[in-house]
Amino acid sequence: DAQCILGLMYYKGRHVEVDYIEAAHYFLLAADQGNADAQLFIAIMFESGQGVPKNHDIAMALYKKSSLQGNALAQFSLGLLYEEATDQGPDRPRAAACYRIAIANGNTTAQNYHRALLDRLNEEEMAAYKSYQSIQDVIGPMRKSGFVADHAVLGPLMRKRTKMQHYLS
Repeated sequence: DAQCILGLMYYKGRHVEVDYIEAAHYFLLAADQGNADAQLFIAIMFESGQGVPKNHDIAMALYKKSSLQGNALAQFSLGLLYEEATDQGPDRPRAAACYRIAIANGNTTAQNYHRALLDRLNEEEMAAYKSYQSIQDVIGPMRKSGFVADHAVLGPLMRKRTKMQHYLS
C-alpha cells in the first residue's frame, strides 16, 4: 500500500515534483506484489504511455489482474479495451460482460456503456455475453507468475534509472 501511495504522490505531484517514471517504479513494485489499485494505475500509464512505453498488451494484462481482485474501475477499463479492439478486433460480448460486472461492483459510469452496447449486440454476441457469468469467465486462465518478470520490454526504459535497474533487469 505504501508503494502505491508513493506512486500516486509522484503521479499527481503531491508533496513532490510530478515524475511519471518514479510513479511507474512504485506502481510496478506494488503491482507485482498484487496491489489491485497499483495494477490499475500502472495499466493506465501503459495505456497512455505516461512514464512507460505505450503498450496495449501490458495494459490489458494489468487491467485483468486488477479486475480479478474485484477492482470495478479496472473492470470498466477492461470493458473499454475489449470494446475498442483486441488483436482479433473488438470483442463486444466481453466488453458488455465487463461493464455488467463493473456495475455490480459499484461502477456507475459503466451503466450507460453497458446499456448502449447491449442494444448493439446481435443474437450470436448476446449468447456469448450471457455465457460470461464472472470476470474469470471473461478473462480466462492467467499465469500466476509476477508481472514484471513477464515483460522484458520494460528493461530499456527502467535501466535509465539506476535505482530501478535492480528490479527490472
